[in-house]
Amino acid sequence: MDLLQLENISVAYDQQYILKDLNLSIEKGHLISLLGPSGCGKTTTLRLIAGFLEATDGKFSFGGQDYTRVPINKRNFGFVFQSYALFPHMSVFDNIAFGLRQRKVKEDEIKKRVMNMLDVVNLSGFEKRFPQALSGGQDSVLQLRARW
Repeated sequence: MDLLQLENISVAYDQQYILKDLNLSIEKGHLISLLGPSGCGKTTTLRLIAGFLEATDGKFSFGGQDYTRVPINKRNFGFVFQSYALFPHMSVFDNIAFGLRQRKVKEDEIKKRVMNMLDVVNLSGFEKRFPQALSGGQDSVLQLRARW
């Protein structure tokens, strides 16, 4: 079963279509990449999923539930911008834990989840560093963290 599904999704700005009848299905546990030239709709697709944009047409479902008109504050999704996404005054650990702390997750669970995520992205041992002490690639990997 698909975890995320976009069915005939269209998004337009001032009657200029950025996405037209896009269909995308992602199974649980799969990792995908959106590749294409500038202006082809990669960021628009992500912004639509996160709730920053509404589809002109089509349906977006997640976990079998229709999210097409669910407001952004009810979606429970994260979105990491391409730059300025990390708090420079916070450690790697605290940057990753930020969303969990906002949700009042218990500290022992936060530690477990953050350390697991660091292991997944090969940044174990970097949890005490600050963003300016990371290489560009490490910074990019850290920004790929998601609400889990």
